[in-house]
Amino acid sequence: MHMKRGRLPREVAPSVFWMGHCVEGDLAGAPVHLHVSVFLITGSCQSLLVDTGVPTKQGWIELERQLDEILAGRALDWVFVTHLELPHAGNLARLVQKYPGMRILTDKRDFHLYYPELLSLLTPVHESLVVELGGGYQLEFLDAPIKDLVSSAWAFERKTRVMFVADGFSYAHNGTRDQDDDPTHLDGECALMSSELPYSPKIEFAETLNQAALFWTRFRKSDEIMNSVRKLIDQKKPDLIAPAHGCVIDNLDSVEPVLREAYRRPYRGNVTASGTGS
Repeated sequence: MHMKRGRLPREVAPSVFWMGHCVEGDLAGAPVHLHVSVFLITGSCQSLLVDTGVPTKQGWIELERQLDEILAGRALDWVFVTHLELPHAGNLARLVQKYPGMRILTDKRDFHLYYPELLSLLTPVHESLVVELGGGYQLEFLDAPIKDLVSSAWAFERKTRVMFVADGFSYAHNGTRDQDDDPTHLDGECALMSSELPYSPKIEFAETLNQAALFWTRFRKSDEIMNSVRKLIDQKKPDLIAPAHGCVIDNLDSVEPVLREAYRRPYRGNVTASGTGS
Protein backbone atom coordinates (compact mmCIF):
# COMPACT_ATOMS: atom_id res chain seq x y z
CA MET A 1 0.00 0.00 0.00
CA HIS A 2 1.49 3.36 -1.03
CA MET A 3 0.97 6.24 1.35
CA LYS A 4 2.26 9.79 1.34
CA ARG A 5 5.24 10.51 3.57
CA GLY A 6 3.75 13.72 4.95
CA ARG A 7 0.63 12.28 6.57
CA LEU A 8 -0.55 9.51 8.85
CA PRO A 9 -1.21 6.68 8.43
CA ARG A 10 2.18 5.88 6.98
CA GLU A 11 3.61 2.48 6.09
CA VAL A 12 7.00 2.54 7.85
CA ALA A 13 7.83 -1.11 7.10
CA PRO A 14 6.05 -3.65 4.89
CA SER A 15 2.54 -4.07 6.36
CA VAL A 16 3.44 -2.04 9.47
CA PHE A 17 1.56 1.24 9.66
CA TRP A 18 2.22 4.28 11.84
CA MET A 19 -1.12 5.79 12.88
CA GLY A 20 -2.57 8.25 15.37
CA HIS A 21 -2.19 12.02 15.56
CA CYS A 22 -0.35 14.85 17.30
CA VAL A 23 -1.63 17.07 20.08
CA GLU A 24 -0.37 20.62 20.44
CA GLY A 25 0.87 22.11 23.69
CA ASP A 26 3.84 23.69 25.44
CA LEU A 27 6.93 22.10 26.97
CA ALA A 28 9.89 23.90 28.51
CA GLY A 29 8.29 27.20 27.47
CA ALA A 30 8.16 26.27 23.79
CA PRO A 31 5.29 25.19 21.53
CA VAL A 32 5.43 21.48 20.74
CA HIS A 33 3.57 18.73 18.96
CA LEU A 34 3.38 15.43 20.84
CA HIS A 35 2.48 12.20 19.10
CA VAL A 36 -0.19 9.91 20.45
CA SER A 37 0.74 7.08 18.11
CA VAL A 38 -0.70 3.64 17.51
CA PHE A 39 0.62 1.04 15.09
CA LEU A 40 -1.07 -1.59 12.93
CA ILE A 41 0.48 -4.81 11.65
CA THR A 42 -1.38 -6.59 8.87
CA GLY A 43 -0.19 -10.17 8.56
CA SER A 44 -1.54 -12.44 5.85
CA CYS A 45 -3.94 -14.12 8.32
CA GLN A 46 -4.48 -11.70 11.18
CA SER A 47 -4.10 -8.02 12.00
CA LEU A 48 -2.91 -6.49 15.25
CA LEU A 49 -3.12 -2.95 16.63
CA VAL A 50 -0.56 -1.68 19.14
CA ASP A 51 -2.37 0.61 21.63
CA THR A 52 -5.67 2.41 21.07
CA GLY A 53 -5.01 6.14 21.40
CA VAL A 54 -6.88 8.65 23.56
CA PRO A 55 -10.70 8.56 23.75
CA THR A 56 -11.15 12.18 22.72
CA LYS A 57 -13.47 12.98 19.84
CA GLN A 58 -10.55 13.84 17.57
CA GLY A 59 -8.56 10.82 18.69
CA TRP A 60 -11.32 8.35 17.90
CA ILE A 61 -12.27 10.01 14.61
CA GLU A 62 -8.66 9.80 13.43
CA LEU A 63 -8.19 6.22 14.62
CA GLU A 64 -11.40 4.99 13.02
CA ARG A 65 -10.61 6.76 9.74
CA GLN A 66 -7.14 5.28 9.60
CA LEU A 67 -8.30 1.76 10.45
CA ASP A 68 -10.99 1.94 7.77
CA GLU A 69 -8.43 3.19 5.24
CA ILE A 70 -5.89 0.44 5.89
CA LEU A 71 -8.09 -2.55 6.72
CA ALA A 72 -10.61 -1.74 3.97
CA GLY A 73 -13.31 -3.98 5.41
CA ARG A 74 -10.96 -6.54 6.92
CA ALA A 75 -11.48 -7.39 10.60
CA LEU A 76 -9.15 -6.30 13.37
CA ASP A 77 -8.11 -9.50 15.15
CA TRP A 78 -5.91 -8.32 18.04
CA VAL A 79 -5.22 -5.23 20.10
CA PHE A 80 -2.02 -5.18 22.15
CA VAL A 81 -2.38 -2.63 24.96
CA THR A 82 1.12 -1.77 26.19
CA HIS A 83 -0.37 -0.58 29.50
CA LEU A 84 -3.72 0.62 30.77
CA GLU A 85 -3.06 4.35 30.94
CA LEU A 86 -5.66 6.45 29.11
CA PRO A 87 -3.56 7.49 26.05
CA HIS A 88 -2.80 3.82 25.38
CA ALA A 89 -6.04 2.03 26.31
CA GLY A 90 -8.73 4.69 26.17
CA ASN A 91 -10.45 3.55 22.96
CA LEU A 92 -10.49 -0.14 23.86
CA ALA A 93 -14.25 -0.34 24.46
CA ARG A 94 -14.96 1.47 21.18
CA LEU A 95 -12.71 -0.95 19.30
CA VAL A 96 -14.49 -3.97 20.81
CA GLN A 97 -17.79 -2.49 19.70
CA LYS A 98 -16.48 -1.88 16.18
CA TYR A 99 -14.75 -5.28 15.93
CA PRO A 100 -16.74 -7.72 18.11
CA GLY A 101 -14.47 -10.66 17.25
CA MET A 102 -11.34 -8.85 18.39
CA ARG A 103 -9.14 -10.19 21.20
CA ILE A 104 -7.04 -8.23 23.68
CA LEU A 105 -3.39 -8.72 24.60
CA THR A 106 -2.08 -7.01 27.73
CA ASP A 107 -0.69 -7.62 31.20
CA LYS A 108 -3.51 -9.09 33.29
CA ARG A 109 -2.66 -7.16 36.47
CA ASP A 110 -5.45 -4.69 37.28
CA PHE A 111 -7.23 -5.34 33.97
CA HIS A 112 -10.35 -6.42 35.89
CA LEU A 113 -10.46 -3.01 37.56
CA TYR A 114 -10.40 -1.10 34.26
CA TYR A 115 -12.45 -3.36 31.96
CA PRO A 116 -14.24 -6.09 33.96
CA GLU A 117 -16.72 -6.54 31.11
CA LEU A 118 -13.90 -7.42 28.68
CA LEU A 119 -12.13 -10.10 30.75
CA SER A 120 -13.36 -12.89 28.48
CA LEU A 121 -11.45 -11.31 25.55
CA LEU A 122 -8.12 -11.10 27.39
CA THR A 123 -4.99 -13.08 26.58
CA PRO A 124 -2.33 -12.15 29.18
CA VAL A 125 1.08 -11.29 27.72
CA HIS A 126 4.38 -12.67 29.02
CA GLU A 127 7.93 -12.76 27.70
CA SER A 128 7.69 -16.19 26.07
CA LEU A 129 4.47 -15.38 24.20
CA VAL A 130 4.62 -14.99 20.40
CA VAL A 131 1.55 -14.19 18.29
CA GLU A 132 1.60 -15.48 14.71
CA LEU A 133 -0.08 -13.13 12.24
CA GLY A 134 0.68 -15.03 9.02
CA GLY A 135 3.11 -14.35 6.21
CA GLY A 136 6.07 -14.58 8.55
CA TYR A 137 4.85 -11.80 10.85
CA GLN A 138 5.45 -12.74 14.48
CA LEU A 139 4.96 -10.42 17.43
CA GLU A 140 7.16 -11.30 20.38
CA PHE A 141 6.43 -9.76 23.79
CA LEU A 142 9.16 -8.23 25.95
CA ASP A 143 9.48 -7.03 29.50
CA ALA A 144 9.76 -3.24 29.27
CA PRO A 145 13.01 -1.83 30.70
CA ILE A 146 11.34 1.61 30.68
CA LYS A 147 7.94 1.46 32.35
CA ASP A 148 5.19 4.00 32.82
CA LEU A 149 3.12 1.55 34.88
CA VAL A 150 4.45 -1.61 36.49
CA SER A 151 2.40 -3.57 33.94
CA SER A 152 4.00 -1.90 30.89
CA ALA A 153 5.13 -4.28 28.14
CA TRP A 154 7.00 -3.87 24.86
CA ALA A 155 6.92 -5.98 21.71
CA PHE A 156 9.11 -6.84 18.73
CA GLU A 157 7.93 -7.83 15.27
CA ARG A 158 10.48 -10.33 14.01
CA LYS A 159 10.02 -10.06 10.23
CA THR A 160 10.26 -6.27 9.91
CA ARG A 161 12.39 -5.84 13.05
CA VAL A 162 10.19 -3.08 14.48
CA MET A 163 10.28 -2.65 18.27
CA PHE A 164 7.22 -1.12 19.94
CA VAL A 165 8.33 0.69 23.11
CA ALA A 166 5.24 2.48 24.50
CA ASP A 167 6.52 5.41 26.66
CA GLY A 168 10.15 4.52 26.14
CA PHE A 169 12.07 6.90 23.82
CA SER A 170 9.44 9.61 24.29
CA TYR A 171 10.13 13.07 22.89
CA ALA A 172 8.14 15.92 21.39
CA HIS A 173 8.96 17.83 18.22
CA ASN A 174 8.64 21.49 17.30
CA GLY A 175 5.18 23.01 17.52
CA THR A 176 3.65 26.11 15.97
CA ARG A 177 3.50 29.67 17.23
CA ASP A 178 0.80 31.88 15.74
CA GLN A 179 2.81 35.09 15.80
CA ASP A 180 6.26 34.04 14.68
CA ASP A 181 8.13 35.21 11.63
CA ASP A 182 9.90 31.86 11.41
CA PRO A 183 7.44 29.01 12.03
CA THR A 184 9.17 26.10 13.74
CA HIS A 185 6.83 23.36 12.56
CA LEU A 186 7.06 22.25 8.95
CA ASP A 187 4.11 20.98 6.96
CA GLY A 188 3.90 17.20 7.25
CA GLU A 189 6.44 17.05 10.06
CA CYS A 190 4.19 14.89 12.28
CA ALA A 191 4.62 11.98 9.84
CA LEU A 192 8.41 12.19 9.47
CA MET A 193 10.78 9.62 10.91
CA SER A 194 13.62 10.82 13.11
CA SER A 195 16.21 10.89 10.32
CA GLU A 196 13.86 12.95 8.14
CA LEU A 197 13.40 15.77 10.66
CA PRO A 198 15.43 18.87 9.81
CA TYR A 199 16.76 18.99 13.39
CA SER A 200 17.72 16.62 16.21
CA PRO A 201 15.32 15.94 19.12
CA LYS A 202 15.63 18.61 21.80
CA ILE A 203 16.90 17.32 25.13
CA GLU A 204 14.61 19.64 27.09
CA PHE A 205 11.50 18.29 25.31
CA ALA A 206 12.38 14.70 26.16
CA GLU A 207 13.45 15.65 29.70
CA THR A 208 10.17 17.41 30.48
CA LEU A 209 8.18 14.44 29.22
CA ASN A 210 10.19 12.09 31.41
CA GLN A 211 9.59 14.25 34.48
CA ALA A 212 5.85 14.29 33.80
CA ALA A 213 5.24 10.69 32.73
CA LEU A 214 8.14 8.75 34.25
CA PHE A 215 8.43 10.22 37.73
CA TRP A 216 10.76 7.44 38.87
CA THR A 217 13.54 8.76 36.60
CA ARG A 218 14.25 11.27 39.38
CA PHE A 219 15.37 8.44 41.64
CA ARG A 220 17.18 6.04 39.33
CA LYS A 221 20.46 6.67 37.55
CA SER A 222 20.06 7.06 33.82
CA ASP A 223 22.94 4.74 32.98
CA GLU A 224 21.09 1.90 34.70
CA ILE A 225 18.05 2.63 32.56
CA MET A 226 19.78 3.11 29.23
CA ASN A 227 22.20 0.23 29.72
CA SER A 228 19.28 -2.15 30.16
CA VAL A 229 17.71 -0.68 27.02
CA ARG A 230 20.98 -1.02 25.10
CA LYS A 231 21.27 -4.67 26.16
CA LEU A 232 17.83 -5.35 24.70
CA ILE A 233 18.62 -3.37 21.53
CA ASP A 234 21.86 -5.29 21.03
CA GLN A 235 20.00 -8.56 21.47
CA LYS A 236 17.10 -7.86 19.10
CA LYS A 237 18.81 -5.47 16.66
CA PRO A 238 15.66 -3.55 15.62
CA ASP A 239 15.61 -1.58 12.38
CA LEU A 240 12.95 0.80 13.72
CA ILE A 241 11.90 1.97 17.19
CA ALA A 242 8.20 2.81 17.39
CA PRO A 243 7.34 4.93 20.46
CA ALA A 244 3.86 6.09 21.41
CA HIS A 245 5.08 9.65 21.97
CA GLY A 246 7.66 10.64 19.40
CA CYS A 247 8.58 10.17 15.76
CA VAL A 248 9.43 6.65 14.62
CA ILE A 249 13.18 6.32 15.14
CA ASP A 250 15.27 5.02 12.24
CA ASN A 251 18.62 6.48 13.35
CA LEU A 252 18.92 5.27 16.94
CA ASP A 253 22.67 5.89 17.15
CA SER A 254 22.02 9.60 16.63
CA VAL A 255 18.96 9.85 18.88
CA GLU A 256 20.16 7.69 21.78
CA PRO A 257 22.67 10.24 23.21
CA VAL A 258 19.89 12.84 23.41
CA LEU A 259 17.54 10.45 25.17
CA ARG A 260 20.27 9.23 27.51
CA GLU A 261 20.92 12.82 28.62
CA ALA A 262 17.17 13.41 29.02
CA TYR A 263 17.01 10.51 31.47
CA ARG A 264 20.11 11.75 33.28
CA ARG A 265 18.86 15.27 34.01
CA PRO A 266 15.89 14.56 36.33
CA TYR A 267 18.06 12.37 38.58
CA ARG A 268 20.90 14.86 38.63
CA GLY A 269 18.55 17.70 39.52
CA ASN A 270 16.56 16.02 42.28
CA VAL A 271 18.80 13.49 44.05
CA THR A 272 22.10 14.10 45.80
CA ALA A 273 25.11 11.79 45.67
CA SER A 274 23.96 10.17 48.90
CA GLY A 275 20.66 9.22 47.26
CA THR A 276 18.46 11.60 49.27
CA GLY A 277 16.42 14.42 47.87
CA SER A 278 18.29 17.67 47.30
